Amino acid sequence: MGTVRKRLLAPVIAGILGVAWIGPAAFASYTVLHPERLRMDAAGMGEPVQIPGADGVSLAGRWHPVAKPLGTVILLHGYGQDKTQMMPAAHFLRQARFNTLAYDARAHGDSAGTMTTVGSIETQDLSKVLDWLTVKGVHTNVGALGYSMGAATAIYCAARDPRLSAVAIEGCFSTLDRLLGVAFPVFFHLPSFPYGPLSVRLTEWQAGISVARQRPV
Repeated sequence: MGTVRKRLLAPVIAGILGVAWIGPAAFASYTVLHPERLRMDAAGMGEPVQIPGADGVSLAGRWHPVAKPLGTVILLHGYGQDKTQMMPAAHFLRQARFNTLAYDARAHGDSAGTMTTVGSIETQDLSKVLDWLTVKGVHTNVGALGYSMGAATAIYCAARDPRLSAVAIEGCFSTLDRLLGVAFPVFFHLPSFPYGPLSVRLTEWQAGISVARQRPV
């Protein structure tokens, strides 16, 4: 009887341990890819525009041209924020005679999309934003100012799209893998190991990206 109980108990314990391991990792992965939306008042940032993203996702932006511009700066907010994070920079740049275009990244703010990739697909979106500017006749002296995820997006895009002639960044992560490892104990109050590695794999599986290859700096 004791042997039978042990045989029955072993898979039960294994199941409990599995849930205790997989559950938090899965929750963390889902939370990373589906950030809570922040929607702040963007009045004063310019004309509301809708820009088609890489896969047709509509990106909500604000376009503010100035008279006799010296150039155009695309403003890219950080993870979990929206375009209003870049409002002070937009005001400063317009005073310096630069057109500004700020937009919400996919799955952020008022933009469409249900999942972020923290810079991967967002890079393709930025190229589509450059397409939109080109159609408007804006195709020279175009730069980007990005913070955090926006900084990574700007770096990735500048390496691939020559239309982006200058980049300024702030608060960019070095590798997405390392960022997730640091974020796990801070935001989820659990140790990076053993939860972190599984969470990274689940994130890759859900988003279809390679976390290890996300190395902007």
